[in-house]
Amino acid sequence: QIVPDTLAARTVLRSVTDPAIRKDVFNRSREENPAVAQKLVELLEVRRELADHRGYKSWAHYSRRDSVLVHHFPEKEDAVQDLLRDTWDALAPGIKGELEGLA
Repeated sequence: QIVPDTLAARTVLRSVTDPAIRKDVFNRSREENPAVAQKLVELLEVRRELADHRGYKSWAHYSRRDSVLVHHFPEKEDAVQDLLRDTWDALAPGIKGELEGLA
């Protein structure tokens, strides 16, 4: 038995040549786990609270506090956010295609 989203599962996805086994491991890693989902909700809440207590608008603003881009262009923080969002939007279709290829 391989536990999803572990080093063993990632190793199987990278190195096992049998596509049926890789597909099974990949599909299991995409199954919803209520306990993990609850922990993620709790983590997001704690991150939001931390950012709020530190005086930031959001966790995203807090996590970028030491960012090279924000450090050099503090007056353009929204532009930095736009750049990162545009970069993600440009890369997401290719990433999605690669993930679907694993399925």
